[in-house]
Amino acid sequence: MLGTGTQYPIADSFSPPSSVSSSGCLDGAGRTTRLLARWAALREQGLPWQERYRKFARIETSDRFTLAPALRAIRKPAGQPLEIVVSGDAPLLAGNATEFQVLANGVPVPMLAVELHSERSPLGIWSQSDAEGRLRFMPPFGVAWLLHATLLEPDGPAGWQSRFVTLAFDAS
Repeated sequence: MLGTGTQYPIADSFSPPSSVSSSGCLDGAGRTTRLLARWAALREQGLPWQERYRKFARIETSDRFTLAPALRAIRKPAGQPLEIVVSGDAPLLAGNATEFQVLANGVPVPMLAVELHSERSPLGIWSQSDAEGRLRFMPPFGVAWLLHATLLEPDGPAGWQSRFVTLAFDAS
């Protein structure tokens, strides 16, 4: 069974593995993804799901009084295998649209689904990074927020690797 939920790592709902092969997973251009074809081929061979999982996290502890030079310094990409960084040098404020960028080893990650959710609401807001790995969110109220995404890729002849990334921040 595959599970998902609104608050990681708690699974709220489950899907049978057959739903992956019948879901018609598409890439940003509307084509069937290579991952879907690979998963189908591995299942035909009777091979189990094997996944290597790594997590990368950033936490921004700025507030509305943090000066622009300090914000630029703490938002500088670290060159991690996967990271979400805040763009610009404006404070993170509720009701203000903010641009973020998803990077893998410093290179933009296009077409990646990213969710924003807060400690105050179990419902997340989803978006997808553009060709430059950029996306915009407007936190509707001032609380702690979390952006997260997972990048899944083939790893060896029969395995998978996933990189899970989070960015935690407070919107004043």
